[in-house]
Amino acid sequence: LTSSQIGAILATNILLTAFLQRPFGILADRYNRLLMIVLGMALASLSLILIPLLNTFPQFFLVAVILGLGGGLAMPAASAIVVTAGRNAGQGSTMGIFNTAMSI
Repeated sequence: LTSSQIGAILATNILLTAFLQRPFGILADRYNRLLMIVLGMALASLSLILIPLLNTFPQFFLVAVILGLGGGLAMPAASAIVVTAGRNAGQGSTMGIFNTAMSI
């Protein structure tokens, strides 16, 4: 892959995850958050498992879309759970721990 193709793959993953935060956040307010996390992480895991089997740019691009979809589905639900927990333990420290874990 060229450096431009790699950049397109990474940008697709990151931007798709970002743009899906709002619509999936609305769903996280209405539906089962734990189920959303499990489904999103299953999609993300599946996409990561597929990486060694890929050879072409379209294949990598599709996997980046699946990974972005999984992250977009799971992150708003996980954040909503953290906010709920933060009401008891403190918003700042709870979000700090969550963001540290996500960064690791």
